[in-house]
Amino acid sequence: MTIVTFEQYLKDKNIDVVDKFSYASIAINEENLIKQMKIIDEFHKRTIGGQVIFKNRLENNIGKLVEDFKVGLKKLKREEQVLKSKGVENKFEMLLLNNVELYIERGEKSIKTIYENGYLDLIRRSMKNKEICIGTEDFINLTEDNILQIKNLNKCSYDMVEIDCFYLLRKYKKKKYELDYQKLIREFCSIEFLMNDSYSFIAGLLSYPYDFVRICTRYRKKDLTPEECFEKLVRAMRQDGDSLI
Repeated sequence: MTIVTFEQYLKDKNIDVVDKFSYASIAINEENLIKQMKIIDEFHKRTIGGQVIFKNRLENNIGKLVEDFKVGLKKLKREEQVLKSKGVENKFEMLLLNNVELYIERGEKSIKTIYENGYLDLIRRSMKNKEICIGTEDFINLTEDNILQIKNLNKCSYDMVEIDCFYLLRKYKKKKYELDYQKLIREFCSIEFLMNDSYSFIAGLLSYPYDFVRICTRYRKKDLTPEECFEKLVRAMRQDGDSLI
């Protein structure tokens, strides 16, 4: 089996690693996101199934995101019990306790949807195909100007190709762009020739209340006032938006 650097592997697949590339401001709309999905698909197709060993080890993140989500839910449930036991002391804790059951249910539904729709089969497929994800697949990192170009390799890893769609759409869902996210997931699955299980997986990931869980399980480690925590939690609830499932 050939031993190469990851950069050389990409070059052999006609993907240029560049320090910078011409980047004009791009309108964030469904048409342009679908164009970017096609570029992401091209990266996936060129890098899949490589029978090589990388000198600079490529991280294997297959299954890690869902496990992180499950751990986050467990921590959130513990936080709920702590607050119920000691009572709330400020408006941040009141907001947390008043909403935590709803967000736990939402997180559990997200995980359940993922597991009930062939998640383990998706993992097996990704491992068999040696799928590589970009991790930072936005317009400022991956482009196609006659030749496929990528700027940042730091978050490239072995992972399910669906993960790149999740990160791409989550950025704009979090920023409250009014897009048809269900349609965009379907478009991605069509472009990548993925089945319904992949749609359910991506929709499940996008429905998980990531920001609410993150704020509620880490605030004790931060040197923040209750007012600052309250503002962060309000913002997190807004960023998590609506569930897609």
